[in-house]
Amino acid sequence: MDNVRRKHLSFRKTRIKMLVSDQVAETCDACDRTEDLRVLHFSIYADFYSDRKSIKTDKTIFEL
Repeated sequence: MDNVRRKHLSFRKTRIKMLVSDQVAETCDACDRTEDLRVLHFSIYADFYSDRKSIKTDKTIFEL
């Protein structure tokens, strides 16, 4: 009986470790996606404002 119980506890510890590692992996994936979205948002923002600046400089050239 003692052997069976020991195996059960060992299996349970392994299962808990697997569950925790899966949760950590899911969290890391979510962080990666969030970081990817931040980078995408920043690049769109930077492109938009660089285009606006170039439009403003074109306006000033035409006004002269």
